[in-house]
Amino acid sequence: MLSTLLSSVPARALLAGLTALVIVVLSGKRFAAILRGLKVAERTDKTDSPHLAELHAGKRDTPTMGGLLMVGAMLAASALWNDLSSAQTLALDAGVAAMAAIGLYDDWIKLRRERHGISARAKMGLILAAGGCVGVALALGWDGPAPSLSLPWRAGPEIAVGPALFVAIVMLLLASATNAVNLTDGLDGLAAGAFAPVAAAFTVVALGLSAGGFLIRGRYEALPWAGEVAVFTATALGAALGFLWHNRHPARMFMGNTGSLALGGVLGLAPVLLGQELLLPVAGGLFVIEALSVILQVGSFKLRGKRIFKIAPLHHHYQFLGWPETRVTARFWLLSFILSLAAVALAAWSA
Repeated sequence: MLSTLLSSVPARALLAGLTALVIVVLSGKRFAAILRGLKVAERTDKTDSPHLAELHAGKRDTPTMGGLLMVGAMLAASALWNDLSSAQTLALDAGVAAMAAIGLYDDWIKLRRERHGISARAKMGLILAAGGCVGVALALGWDGPAPSLSLPWRAGPEIAVGPALFVAIVMLLLASATNAVNLTDGLDGLAAGAFAPVAAAFTVVALGLSAGGFLIRGRYEALPWAGEVAVFTATALGAALGFLWHNRHPARMFMGNTGSLALGGVLGLAPVLLGQELLLPVAGGLFVIEALSVILQVGSFKLRGKRIFKIAPLHHHYQFLGWPETRVTARFWLLSFILSLAAVALAAWSA
């Protein structure tokens, strides 16, 4: 009975998600107290906007770097329920750990050297370097048919992806996803609550692919490693929901760049391992919108000397319009949920 349960991908995914959820929920209060004792606290006075600093004055001294708890829970649950001999599992573990390490270094610089953290250029360089290492390792150790790029809105054929292009895609998606999630992490519970539906969507898609429920390579067949991706994204879902227990308004602790880059690592790697890269802008549409708001704001100011939004990212714009923080967060969660449903429907429609 137990062996049958453990051989079931959906059962392992469920147990992995529950494991991460329980670890974070039960450990969160104690972990926040430890962070507070270490004086690892958020500094709300470092923003360039006095009005934003005023809006967030109540968050002063809230412990940050809570992402360490999420990442620890994810890796522990993965070690219990994933097949650690799979190249895809190892890539997810290593990629998320690398992104968390970069975020942790950035958080540490902010807190201990009273700067804005490492420079954007240095951070991007580290993310691209880590993505390149993960991509090369995957290309060398890939344990299945060659990776390919699928068009989710039409059934096969897929586009073949060579090793060099595959590594470039891994680097691009990691850089894009980590920065987008990092920009979204600005309100209590926003990033974790917006991430959860996206992780759930990719878990559902991965489960479908592992069972041959979606069209792959022009015919119905199971994607060998999709089950391991499903188990890992389920751990990320459980960890994010568990963290939301402590991060909802008013937040007991923040995830910091440690957590936001780690969650971005999941979103950057899972689609490429499933050959569903083009589903990411749909499921993760909220993160795309947040990142675009910053790009448009900066571009408009440099080219025209005018701002499009009162402030960027977009969630702060709505705060400046007078929306309560909880309303902004709830609306953004809802949008993420709708877009994630659309992504699952799009994947199923192509089958």
